[in-house]
Amino acid sequence: MAFTQQTFDVLEQFSVNNSKEWFMENKSTYESVVRRPFAEMLEEISSHLLSTDLPYSGGEKTMFRVNRDVRFSSDKSPYNTHVSGLLTPDGTKSEATALLYFHLEEDGLFAVGGLYKPSTERLGELRTAMLEKEPDFRACLDELQSAGLSLDSSDATKTMPRGFNDYADHPLSEYIKLKNLMVRIDLSRAELLSSGLSRQLSEFALSARPLFSFLSRH
Repeated sequence: MAFTQQTFDVLEQFSVNNSKEWFMENKSTYESVVRRPFAEMLEEISSHLLSTDLPYSGGEKTMFRVNRDVRFSSDKSPYNTHVSGLLTPDGTKSEATALLYFHLEEDGLFAVGGLYKPSTERLGELRTAMLEKEPDFRACLDELQSAGLSLDSSDATKTMPRGFNDYADHPLSEYIKLKNLMVRIDLSRAELLSSGLSRQLSEFALSARPLFSFLSRH
C-alpha cells in the first residue's frame, strides 16, 4: 500500500470538480491511486491487528461509497470527495459497537477509535457507568493519557444532559457532556507519504484499547 503525491493531486482536483463529467473522465485514475491504496491500507492494518487482543478487520467491503445520497440534502453535490472506511470486530459495516474509522482527504488523514453517536439509551448507560464506576473510568483516562491520547471533546452538550443536572459540579462533568466516546489521531500529507503508515495506525488502534475495554465492560 502506498499513497503518493498523485493521490493528493487527484483529491484536490476532485474537491473543485465535483461533477459526473469529471468523475467519469478520471474514474480509473481515482480508483487506482485513491480508493485501491485506501482499501489496501485497511487490509494491512487488519493484518497487523489479527494476532492482537483487538482483531478488528476490514477492507474494500467496509469502505463507504463515493456517491452521496442527496435525496434529503440541500447540498446536491453528487460525490464524497473524501474516502473513508471502517475496521470492526466482525469485518462488516453493520457492526454497532465501538469501531475504528479512517478518513482520507486532500489535506491528510484522521483516524478515530471508539463509539460514535450512540443511541440515547446507550449514552445514558455509559454516563452512569462513568459515575458509578469512577475508578474504572479514571483508570481508562490515565491509560489513554499515557499513550498520548484523550477523549475527543469536539461534540458535547453545552449544559448537563437530562438526568445528570445534579452532577454539574462533579469532576467528571465535562466527560458526562460528551456525545461521543472516542479518541482521534490526525496525520499530515507528509506523514502519509512516508513508510510505515499502516503500522503507525495499528499502534494508534492498540493505544485506544483502554477505551474499547471500558466500552465493552459497561
